[in-house]
Amino acid sequence: MDQKTVLMIAYHYPPDESSGAQRTKGFVRHLPTWGWNPVVLTVSKFTHRLSKVEGDLGNVKRAFALDITRHLSLFGRYPGWLAFPDHVGSWFFEGVRKGLLIIKKYNVKVIWSTFPVATAHTIGLALKRLTGLPWVADFRDPMSQPRKFHTPIQKTTFKWIEKIVWKYADVCVFTTASAKEDACKGCKLTQRKSVVIENGFENSEILRQTFLSPKNNTKFKKIILVHSGLLYKHGRNPENFFLAIADLRKENRLPEGLNVILRGGGFEEYYEKIIKKLHLEQIISLRPRTKRVQALEEMAKADGLLLFQGQPFNRQVPAKIYEYFAMKKPILGLVDLRGETARLLKRYPSAKLAKIDDKESIRLALLDLFEELPRLKQMVRTFNTAPFSRKARAKELALLLNRIVEEDRNLM
Repeated sequence: MDQKTVLMIAYHYPPDESSGAQRTKGFVRHLPTWGWNPVVLTVSKFTHRLSKVEGDLGNVKRAFALDITRHLSLFGRYPGWLAFPDHVGSWFFEGVRKGLLIIKKYNVKVIWSTFPVATAHTIGLALKRLTGLPWVADFRDPMSQPRKFHTPIQKTTFKWIEKIVWKYADVCVFTTASAKEDACKGCKLTQRKSVVIENGFENSEILRQTFLSPKNNTKFKKIILVHSGLLYKHGRNPENFFLAIADLRKENRLPEGLNVILRGGGFEEYYEKIIKKLHLEQIISLRPRTKRVQALEEMAKADGLLLFQGQPFNRQVPAKIYEYFAMKKPILGLVDLRGETARLLKRYPSAKLAKIDDKESIRLALLDLFEELPRLKQMVRTFNTAPFSRKARAKELALLLNRIVEEDRNLM
C-alpha cells in the first residue's frame, strides 16, 4: 500500500503522559496500517516537566517552546499576557517554520492539529493558509467550553481562535456527539465538516498489564475498588461517595476488607480531612499520581473501577473510560445520567450507574455492586472491546484523511 504523509501537530506527546498524548500516540502507531505515514511536530523535550524520553514513537520533529508557567515565572508568578494564547505560545513561530520544512521534505498531503493547546491549532491554521493543504482540526472538546482562563483577554482570544479554526479547517473532529452538536449550533458547521472520532485504548498496553497481573480472588475476601485520575471539587467530587460508604459502614453492610483506592486525584489535603472526619481511613486511601504502566497494573488488579463525571462535563467522556472497558472490570459510574459518559456506560454490560450528587443513589448502587460482583465479572468476559481500541480509531481517521485528500484532488 502506498503511504501518504500526514503532518500531526501535537503539544501533548511523550515525554508527556496525558490522555491527549495517548490519543496522538495511538494514531501514530496505527495509521501506517491504513496507508498513512505520520510525521509528528511537537515541542522541545525540556518544555515538559518530565523531559526523559526512552525513544520517540514514530518520526518526531521538535520545535523550540518555553512553558511560560515554568520557564518565565518568578516564585510561581508571571504576567498573564505572556500566556497568549496559552502557556506555550512561543512554540508558534518555530512550529510554523519547521512545519513548512516538513511539508516540503515529506510531500505532506494533510495537516492535522490537536487541542487542548490552542497554539497547536494556530500553527495548523498558519500552515493551511501558507500551503493550501487540507487541514483537520482535532478539537476533542470545544475550545470555548467553561475552563480556567488566565485573563479575560485569553478567554476572548480562545473564542476568536475557535471561530477562525471552524472557518478554515476542512474538517473539525470531536470526541463526543454532544461536543459536535454544540459546535454545529455555535457556528453552523455542516455535518460533513464535523465528525466524531472517540478516544480509545491501546490494546498492547492493556494486554501486557492484564497478563502480568494475578487473577482476582474469586472468594472476595478483599474487594478492591480503584479510581485512577483527577478529581475536582466541582463535577468530579467524591464527597457523596464518601458519605454513602460511611452510611453502609454504620449499617454493617460493607464487605469485609473493602479497600477503595483514589489514585492521582489531586486536592489530597481537602479530601483527607473529609475521610478523617468520617473515620474512613481504613477503607479509603488517597494515593499520589504514578507512572502510566503502574496505574494500568493497579487497574488490572482491581475488582471494580470507579468513575466520577458530573454535570459540568456532560459533553465530555474521560479518556480512561476506554481503558476501563479494556480491563473488563465491573464499573461504578457516578455521573449525571443525562451526560455523554452515562450514555457510553450504558453500552457496557457490567456498569452500575448512580447520580454523583445523590448519596442515596450511590448507596443503592454500591449495594448492588457488592451483591452482584461475581456475576458482573463473569458477564463482562465476552464483551467485545475491539470497537473501542486505538487501532479502530486510527482506521476512522485514515478513512477521513482519504476522503478529504480525494475531495481536495477533485477541486484542483
